[in-house]
Amino acid sequence: MKKQEYGIRVERRDDDHSEYIAYSEELGAMACCGLGATPEEAIADYVANEATYLEQVLALGMQLPVAKHKNLAVETRMPSGTFTVRTSPEIHAAIIKKATEQSVSLNLFVNQVLSSANAWQDARQWMDGRADALEAQLERHHSDMAARVTFRAPPAQAWKGKLDNMTQSDQEYGTAA
Repeated sequence: MKKQEYGIRVERRDDDHSEYIAYSEELGAMACCGLGATPEEAIADYVANEATYLEQVLALGMQLPVAKHKNLAVETRMPSGTFTVRTSPEIHAAIIKKATEQSVSLNLFVNQVLSSANAWQDARQWMDGRADALEAQLERHHSDMAARVTFRAPPAQAWKGKLDNMTQSDQEYGTAA
């Protein structure tokens, strides 16, 4: 099997910028990551952890995700936290109304909506990956069980007497007299 080359993303992990986290978007930060005081340390830790993680995935009989990204993306500066969104006046009015109903600022309301959507998307990706793993495990279980179970039909003479005693209506409705 050809070794997958997963892309590595490096980001600052905390607010004081003292630690970096390296992870692969294909594998997910919750599945496998590396930490370090520098981007290089985080990548080295990730590479070591990735090998162990992939061995465990294969040992469990799970399928590896397809590698999509090969470039290292190192994010060394934090975004400012400010961006401008253009929307229709109708959407703008609707979110102002929702924010007012919740007694929060428009900024806080939009931040909550974006945070929830982001968390939901992460959870959905995790659930999809888990569902795929469980489906593969179930298929293996079914294959194992099918290999163990054999069906033996009773001899034809065992059925002969029963079929002779069935009436026409029994044969139509599947009931025996």
